[in-house]
Amino acid sequence: MINANGYVILYRPRHAAAFKNGWALEHRMNWLDAGLDIPADHVLHHLNGDKTDNRIENLECISRAVHSLYHYGPLREHVRVSGAWNRGMGAFVQLVCALCGNAFQRLRREADRQARLGRKTVCGRQCHSAHMNAIQRRARGEAVSQ
Repeated sequence: MINANGYVILYRPRHAAAFKNGWALEHRMNWLDAGLDIPADHVLHHLNGDKTDNRIENLECISRAVHSLYHYGPLREHVRVSGAWNRGMGAFVQLVCALCGNAFQRLRREADRQARLGRKTVCGRQCHSAHMNAIQRRARGEAVSQ
């Protein structure tokens, strides 16, 4: 079975990789079954970007900090070129802030989620706060400047 994040999950309540509900991520099961360890501050990274390819040779155990660089920082181009990274949903898209008009990048899956929910797309905390304050003022019946 594939979970909402695109990972293969199996119901193995007694496996060391299982969550409290009995489900386990297959790539973590395979890693542990091979006798390898996953330190507390580390994650398993799929080298070719395919979250369903759970062969040991396609996995590497790296720190969370390095992993975030692969997906959100300067190393992301390396990962995106190497394969079907996040099945295209991890790609960044160029957007324009609905409040200030600035251009910014957002993960495609997050932009799609915001559009599905009918939410305005804003560039950061400052614009988000301004937007939420305007919603609250409208709810109280106060005048709101655009």
